Amino acid sequence: MKKILLPLAVVALLAPMARAQQGVVEPIIKSYAKVNDLSARFVQVSTAKAAELEKTSGGKVFIKRGGKMRWEYEGDDPQVIVSDGKTLWFHQVRDRTALKKKMEELSPSVRVALDLIEGLDRAEEYFTVSSCGEGCAALAPIKADPDLKRLVVNFDGGGTITGVTTENVLGNSTRVTFSEIKKNSAIKDNLFDFKPPRGVEIVEGDGEGQ
Repeated sequence: MKKILLPLAVVALLAPMARAQQGVVEPIIKSYAKVNDLSARFVQVSTAKAAELEKTSGGKVFIKRGGKMRWEYEGDDPQVIVSDGKTLWFHQVRDRTALKKKMEELSPSVRVALDLIEGLDRAEEYFTVSSCGEGCAALAPIKADPDLKRLVVNFDGGGTITGVTTENVLGNSTRVTFSEIKKNSAIKDNLFDFKPPRGVEIVEGDGEGQ
């Protein structure tokens, strides 16, 4: 099975910055302080620098406190990414494969970046943050991370995140933009449960299939 690269743009939430920069993310902190869950539609543009390839996809995303998330990719290559806060599943529907990975196996910076709602509470431990313009903040992992070199977050005047761009050490990037954002819609926990369909090959971490 080919190696699966997690779409880190699946996310991002910011931490308090250095005192001089703190005003940049204050709207985000306030906007998400009382958010228990959110949903949105998204469009994702992934670029492979070396191959000069660009792929556009999209679908729906659901996020809930406790590290829960569900990304549903639509179109001719449907995929589902689901986490109940402990286990992350990456289901490639067309290939009939499912990668199973424990969240604790991901690097701290990646775990923080994946947590849209609660990540800000821990991000300052793993990122340095700077302004990249009005409604824009850039995060760089304090400790080198091959999967995440830079994270750029765009947000509107009310502090709601409208776009996220991630870059890795190879120069590949993923840009996700959000629309139809809804907060506190009482999303049920069972939406974040995943049971592999019959006949799907399960791959544990980076290991062999079952």
